[in-house]
Amino acid sequence: YIFQFLIGLLIAAGILNTILMGVLERKREFGIMLAVGLSPSRLVVLVLLESLWIAVVGLVIGIIITTPWYVYMSSWGIPLGGLEGASAGMVPIEPIIKFRLFASSAMAILAAIFFFTIAAGLYPAVRASRVTPVESIKY
Repeated sequence: YIFQFLIGLLIAAGILNTILMGVLERKREFGIMLAVGLSPSRLVVLVLLESLWIAVVGLVIGIIITTPWYVYMSSWGIPLGGLEGASAGMVPIEPIIKFRLFASSAMAILAAIFFFTIAAGLYPAVRASRVTPVESIKY
């Protein structure tokens, strides 16, 4: 669980970097939107919707890319040639390593990645809402 949590934090850091750079590059646009009359809370929602879309698209692409590999590894596995009849501490070693994924584990992983992505969008969203229109338009 600790390893999975650390992987989730690495993913969140990458998403945070992506969203924060997008916010910093569009600082002038956000200033104009605020000057025209968009409320800061709506700007927070706008940036959070962007992180929501990043989460959804990323999860869908991730599922599409990893499904064939999982099917292959669960069906055929990794053959460990030369280990037929081998044992470790009187426990026989299986000569083929196959993957197995439970539905509850898969759903927990997807939910955690989704949560980390949305959480990573909070700081850039708040930072975007605190842009002063005059200063951002000037630069």
